[in-house]
Amino acid sequence: MPARHGSPSRHQWTPASRYNAGDRDLDAAAGHAQQMRTWRHNTHPLTPAAQAAILALLTDGTPLDAVCELTDVSHQAIHGRSAWDADWRTRLNAALMAGRDPRLRHGREETYRHARCRCPECREAHNALR
Repeated sequence: MPARHGSPSRHQWTPASRYNAGDRDLDAAAGHAQQMRTWRHNTHPLTPAAQAAILALLTDGTPLDAVCELTDVSHQAIHGRSAWDADWRTRLNAALMAGRDPRLRHGREETYRHARCRCPECREAHNALR
């Protein structure tokens, strides 16, 4: 299809625009992936205020399920951000360690499953079985 008068030809479009127009070459796919990654990170539900509330509740020993209900933020949003935000991951793990129940035996899959502990040690034990 020829370009309209005054508009750039398709090969001059940004890779993300070419992907949205139907091109599926590697450059277009990579451009689209980067555009979507940036969009997801900028529209993430964990605002600074929500982060502070989540960390404060976890540090006080509130279970993660209850924190999710109180803040209206999903488990996936909380742990999903940990996959790409190292600072958040560090602060989240510190809060989970500070607020975990000292009466439990941590680092076991049973503690993860039955006591619903989500500290880094219990998560690691749980994920080792996967």
